[in-house]
Amino acid sequence: MEYPNIKSVFAQPLLLFILLISNNGSAVDTKISENHHDRAEAYTEVLKPGKKQTINRLIKKYMADNKIPGMAVAIVTNPKKPVIWSKGYGVKSLVSNERVTRNTSFWLASISKVVVGTAIAKAQEDGYLYLDQEIQNLLTGDNFNIDNPGSSPITIRDLVTHSSGIKDGTAYQCSYYIDHGDGTHTKLVNLIEPGLCPDSSPITLDGFLGAYLDSEGEFYDSSSNYTGLPPGQGYKYSNIAAALAGYAVELSTSLTLAEYAEQEIFSPLGMHNTSWNFSKLNQSNLAAPHTTLDNTLSAIPFYELATWPDGGLRSSASDMAKFLATIMNEGTFFSRKSEVRILEPGSVTQMLTPIQNGFGIFWYSDWLWNYGGKDHILIGHNGAEIGYFSYMVFNPKDNVGVILLANTDRGDKIESIEELIKDLFEATQVRRQPVSGL
Repeated sequence: MEYPNIKSVFAQPLLLFILLISNNGSAVDTKISENHHDRAEAYTEVLKPGKKQTINRLIKKYMADNKIPGMAVAIVTNPKKPVIWSKGYGVKSLVSNERVTRNTSFWLASISKVVVGTAIAKAQEDGYLYLDQEIQNLLTGDNFNIDNPGSSPITIRDLVTHSSGIKDGTAYQCSYYIDHGDGTHTKLVNLIEPGLCPDSSPITLDGFLGAYLDSEGEFYDSSSNYTGLPPGQGYKYSNIAAALAGYAVELSTSLTLAEYAEQEIFSPLGMHNTSWNFSKLNQSNLAAPHTTLDNTLSAIPFYELATWPDGGLRSSASDMAKFLATIMNEGTFFSRKSEVRILEPGSVTQMLTPIQNGFGIFWYSDWLWNYGGKDHILIGHNGAEIGYFSYMVFNPKDNVGVILLANTDRGDKIESIEELIKDLFEATQVRRQPVSGL
């Protein structure tokens, strides 16, 4: 079953061709190889006896069949004393052929949203905001207006359940840009249609949201940017709405979402390869985006997103395994040396419990999968963007979670990737006794 996600308008052959040219990168034959230097063996207790080689074979076959240069995978079990199996496969870039490890940072795409949801749950717990708060009331005179033709005020609850009445219109494509590192940038869409998005148009979060949501903004279009339905009365998956929810954290805490998440989530959990800020990550440790044109796989330029909360987080399989183990264990992460709580159990329960449209606070909590001859309800999110795809799901009944990150497009291979994820669940050794954690 496909999770309701938004495919980028940039996944078009002509634009991909132009991106390849702009990167001046020659096509390289796909060469998938297992990373033998990744110390996944330390955590093989998570797999059933005899399943390690089977999983390695399945992952490498999937990568070869789908021309995926690099992947990182993690499995989490027994979150009260977490056992984490995490491993990298293939290469970060076909240009350099440097190997992926469990610590390589990938663009997470829409998995970013559940981290936004976790930050919102934390901000609510700390008294900075609440779900039924009207987002317009957080905006001051120096900000923008939300000129929703659906008339009724939009709440944070509406945003996190994709029922706000905001939708991703054609102007959303103007949020993607290449940063040249010298104070200039190029909008990606202008590579295919020069001038469609003025390069002078905003690339900051507040600037882009104002241009899109305010009737005086340069991207405003009431019919293209809004459904016209009153908030809470219709489902429409929206990246813009998710970005606005992330901005609500900034408005209420006086920190950017990136700063608040670093302070309250990433740093306490030791997620050292995770950030919304590209410049704060180890550039040599990033998985480059790749895409396929006429069966030839090539690296394309790193790009950025003005509405970065909705999909611009970068992280590693190892870091996200810590994060997922924490959520699975009601907000607490146990390592060999310490115990860290980032959320109270009640906050986690509220965040994961469906409110509307199957969503809690951005976590999709009504995902039916069949594996092992049984139906299972999984909780999590997936992501898809030009050059990347990602999955992070867990089974709350068995307390098993799976993370999968890749540095090329998902394309139309969702059924086969879900089969691989099911294989990972089926290969898991669910341990009931305390074991050594990280």
